[in-house]
Amino acid sequence: MPNASSQPAPVTFVDRHVGVDTTAEQAMLAVIGHDSLDALADAAVPASIRLTERLALDDARSEPEVLAEPARAWPTATGC
Repeated sequence: MPNASSQPAPVTFVDRHVGVDTTAEQAMLAVIGHDSLDALADAAVPASIRLTERLALDDARSEPEVLAEPARAWPTATGC
């Protein structure tokens, strides 16, 4: 039976949703042979389907700001 020191650390909400840190990102890129995420994207996404302009997105808001809005119905992904 494995001892406690051989068990992986518990995965937290932040670990699941925030993403990797710079060290882990650089290690991943080294394994797959790219110097940056931009280089990976250049290799993976054909130029013919890449956007050339920035997306027109609203400013980011915090969760409390969004939750303070009056309730509204959001369209479903199925279009129902």
